Amino acid sequence: MGSNLDPKMGSHKIQNTLYRKTTSYSSSQSEDLSGRSDQKPSKKPDCPYKKIVELYHQILPDLPEVRVLNPKRRSQIKARWQSTVGVNGQRECWNLEFWEKYFNYVRTCPFLMGQSQPSPGRPVFFADLEWLTNATNFAKVIEGKYDPERGGAA
Repeated sequence: MGSNLDPKMGSHKIQNTLYRKTTSYSSSQSEDLSGRSDQKPSKKPDCPYKKIVELYHQILPDLPEVRVLNPKRRSQIKARWQSTVGVNGQRECWNLEFWEKYFNYVRTCPFLMGQSQPSPGRPVFFADLEWLTNATNFAKVIEGKYDPERGGAA
């Protein structure tokens, strides 16, 4: 006679068995398979949005002023604040010294400061805080794309 088992049930049982075999249950949630306790990395400081905006205004007064710190801008600033840069993530962005260096570097890039001749029919480009904290643009600035000498910010 044929089996009453649903083929889907069979694969579910196999998945459960695999899960059980690869999952360790421990009385302590902070222990891994080797018995060592997990060390959570130290908590990153809260993002000081207003201080970053103040640094931007102080170091880059020639760029457009931030008048509204809307959710999109806050989100972008926070995401960059929580990131690391460098091939191996060796440079942490969650300190104001990083942001001071970043903005000082931007100041040396003629294109970002609106000092480059625009393409025919295009207006002069000026970076602003939202542009500078966009993930793609942030990476390009860090990598030195807008530096005539290709130095990089970090």
